[in-house]
Amino acid sequence: MSMRRWVGWVLGVVLVVAVVDRAEAQASDAPASSKALAADAEKDWELELSPYLWLSMIDGEIDTARFGNRHFKADLGDVMKAFDGGFMGNASVRWKRFLFLTDLTWSRLSDRDDVGDSQVRYELEQEIGWLEALAGYRVYQKPGGLLPSSGASPARSLDVDAFAGLTYTWIDNKLDLRRDPGDVIPAQDRTIRQRDDWTAPYLALRIRNDFTDRLESETFVGVGGFGAGNAPEVVWQAYTLLSYGITDHVRLSAGYRGQGLEKRNVKLNLHGPVLGATIRY
Repeated sequence: MSMRRWVGWVLGVVLVVAVVDRAEAQASDAPASSKALAADAEKDWELELSPYLWLSMIDGEIDTARFGNRHFKADLGDVMKAFDGGFMGNASVRWKRFLFLTDLTWSRLSDRDDVGDSQVRYELEQEIGWLEALAGYRVYQKPGGLLPSSGASPARSLDVDAFAGLTYTWIDNKLDLRRDPGDVIPAQDRTIRQRDDWTAPYLALRIRNDFTDRLESETFVGVGGFGAGNAPEVVWQAYTLLSYGITDHVRLSAGYRGQGLEKRNVKLNLHGPVLGATIRY
């Protein structure tokens, strides 16, 4: 799925849900929205689906025996040029204070060019995936939010959630080399493929706060790996989002996200702005 199709799909889903939600609200004979918010606050079950777009940049280091420490990076323009497709989204379920959270990020990148004047042309394809599955518990809840007021809605609160679980990461690199000296000597082709994947234990903390009935912030910090099995010594993630509810069930969000790992001789960090939407029931 290309970037343009992915963005169009996300906006289409959000638009359909928002229109249906607004139509149901207008057709309903229910009292004012404050009572509906109070009813939402008392629900035992809550489901959230959040497709998003993470415009990440890449920065890292690799230690080699022959060339020493080498630094590499790719800015947003480089990544967008190489982006061939992907999927990004998460889902969250809450039952009373018990929580389940899953997050999937998958992308395919490619690049092709000539290697100087060496008559060698390369084509690189890379697939990167991250799957997160966490169970949690709402360890703290403050009605009214961080800055409560006398007229605050019952649905507003400050929530602190603790999570533990597993992450699964996979990386698949394919490098095709072609050397074509001309008509006299036949062309030579070589393919180099490297795959790596691991499962890692993971701990996380999430803080949500309702500033108003529509405006909400969310901060998430996670760390894992700990060298378990073939997992990296450190896997980390942090993001902060600011969301606005365009209806009672649809929110638009924007923020910044960073994610990285340290494994043996490699350090890799991805970071950049996040745009998304949340459908909440």
